[in-house]
Amino acid sequence: MSAARKMCGGLGEVKPVDDTVKHLCEQVRPALQEKSSSNAAFPEFEPISYRSQVVAGTNYFVKIKVGPEAYAVARIFNPLPCYGNTPELSGVQWNVGEGDEIAYFQPTEGLVSAMELDEREEDQRASSTNPDILWFEQHMNNKAITRGFKFDRHFGSPSELDPLYVVELDNLAMCTQKTNFLNPQLKAKIIRLLRDFGNKKDVERYARYVMQRQRSRSSTELPRVLSSAFLPEKEDDKEKSRLDRITKGQHFQELKHTMPELFDPERSQEISELQRLSIAHAEDSRHRLYQQFYSPEAAVAYLAHRFPPAYAVNFRVLHEVMKRCPDLKPNSILDYGAGPAPSVCAAMDVWGERHIRRITCVEPSLHMKQMGKSETSA
Repeated sequence: MSAARKMCGGLGEVKPVDDTVKHLCEQVRPALQEKSSSNAAFPEFEPISYRSQVVAGTNYFVKIKVGPEAYAVARIFNPLPCYGNTPELSGVQWNVGEGDEIAYFQPTEGLVSAMELDEREEDQRASSTNPDILWFEQHMNNKAITRGFKFDRHFGSPSELDPLYVVELDNLAMCTQKTNFLNPQLKAKIIRLLRDFGNKKDVERYARYVMQRQRSRSSTELPRVLSSAFLPEKEDDKEKSRLDRITKGQHFQELKHTMPELFDPERSQEISELQRLSIAHAEDSRHRLYQQFYSPEAAVAYLAHRFPPAYAVNFRVLHEVMKRCPDLKPNSILDYGAGPAPSVCAAMDVWGERHIRRITCVEPSLHMKQMGKSETSA
């Protein structure tokens, strides 16, 4: 019972006054003089002892000597800084004897009987020898529980940490970046290329085609063929793929002898790869301007409409890699299916051109390859 009361802010042991209690008593001294029967100044005013209670602040039950043979007990409430800094005086008891104990009371319960007072004092004396209660009073008092931002006892308070280390952790934990603008040199190259090309209507026409193709490829509609059809089939002795069953027919035996390179397992394509290419071709062929390779107009339109977002995505990913792996300094880059090389330009902006010595880009379209050379050239 006593342990629970102490954990919830029960009254502490009788202690001699310190400077804090003396200062609070001096602040409420005029109010004490007004509440006295004579309304006169005290011939003596000396705080002797006190008990404390922590409830949304601190209640000080102070025994004060106010005359040669007169004593008083007053409850002074000192609120937390967030609730105010003015102490409040209440519950004054006059004509207390010199040897009497402080007659404390709970603010919510009112006055207590003498029997309850004796029981509480016995509980407090019994609990004072309990090692668990002693540890709790030592480590969980008002001074041990820090206020404000110093609340984490495991990690330490901000005053104990290195500011540079805290800044490094904050930068590492950032999930978003500030607005990053496109490299001015890359932007100038794109604008100059569009002005030199000149055919604005053709570029806009191909740009609408690029956006329609991008929308059809990333559509949220139910696909006609499930993605599981693109997975490579297992080639076991009992279950062969359909392509293997067809090529094992007698009509293909003569073809195997005349053109053995078509049936080389290392060079032949799986049936799933053929399905994927055929479905992609069927989706793209619905557009009127569809062609397998980029024309000059399509390459310029792709550069104008797809280069900035592709550059932004690659720059964000590579920037996170650079922050998490500061020792990584790549000196060579291989980009397969480079297009106009937005990923290469992003890597050069992140790590700098002096670290990257060799760049290899693979792009089947001749016109798209020329766009990439134009953007990566000095």
